[in-house]
Amino acid sequence: MSAFSINGNEFSGNADELLSWAQSRALNCPPWEQDHLSFLILWFSGAHRFVFHTSGSTGVPSEVMFTRTQLEASARMTAQAFSCGRGTRAILPLPSSFVAGKMMLARTVINGWNLTWVEPASDPFHGQQPEADFIPLTPMQLSVMWENNPHILDRIKIVLVGGAALNLALEKKLQGCPARIVATYGMTETLTHVAIREVNGPHRSEFFYPLPGVKLNSGEHGELSIQAVHLGSDTVVTTDAVEWNDRGGFRVLGRLDNVINTGGVKVFPEKIEQQLAAGIQRPTYVTHRFDEVLGQKVVLCIEGQPLSEEEETMIETLVQAMPDAFERPREWIVIPCFERTSAGKIIRKTVNS
Repeated sequence: MSAFSINGNEFSGNADELLSWAQSRALNCPPWEQDHLSFLILWFSGAHRFVFHTSGSTGVPSEVMFTRTQLEASARMTAQAFSCGRGTRAILPLPSSFVAGKMMLARTVINGWNLTWVEPASDPFHGQQPEADFIPLTPMQLSVMWENNPHILDRIKIVLVGGAALNLALEKKLQGCPARIVATYGMTETLTHVAIREVNGPHRSEFFYPLPGVKLNSGEHGELSIQAVHLGSDTVVTTDAVEWNDRGGFRVLGRLDNVINTGGVKVFPEKIEQQLAAGIQRPTYVTHRFDEVLGQKVVLCIEGQPLSEEEETMIETLVQAMPDAFERPREWIVIPCFERTSAGKIIRKTVNS
């Protein structure tokens, strides 16, 4: 373990030194910071097993257990993949109640990074330009930050975006950004990202590619399965249906458990959402409603106030322009406020007749 720093406080890796600092600081700090400190206290107390909680976006939140050795291997994999060695300046604007935040803390102490943590928020920098080598963000954070200041990332080298799909409209705006923006694929069960996609720059791609030490396959129904050195002999079988290119890259079509069977044709809500995202400036999701003719008909749910005439016309135009008629929403409804998980992910719900 290398020397590292947190918010300007330098540590040599001595457990007693950090424990004293963390325990003292935890007495008078906000809950989000207490979560960071609790993980560090557990780590430097010599714990060998760590519990992670899934977000619950596809079911009941659950616990996943990983060993200290697995965390160390995952942290080193990230550092090697992005050439982020000792002294890397990193910022943590995420909560450590989930895997992404915890692993940033693990990467810091294992790889000898210089970490600054800030309060998690939709715009954790309040429009001011941060400066760092490495920062993870959610798509929502990136969108809000960009709207507040299009030059917000000018002094960042690498931005990792994960936790949800990146909006195509935002992705187009990011093409001129000097930072290297990388979309990640992973989940709690894989102990953070196992594949990446270049969002901008000369290597921009629509496909994710596995990190070194990761092997990917697809099963009978197209579901992605993952083997990784840091996970040991276990294979993680996902519910994500994927398609492959000839270079071993994949893109996610959607979750098999979200598939809508409309008129005998299976369509993925996630694909439909991506097609409509560029034109609808509100949170949305696609679900279905029972239909006597189609079995299930595609329904677009839109969050917020009732639609104006202009919005209705715009949505109608977008829908009719979709190339696949089966993917076109047959109706759209407005819901004042979507239900979300504690991680901020929208919970899809079937529309009752």
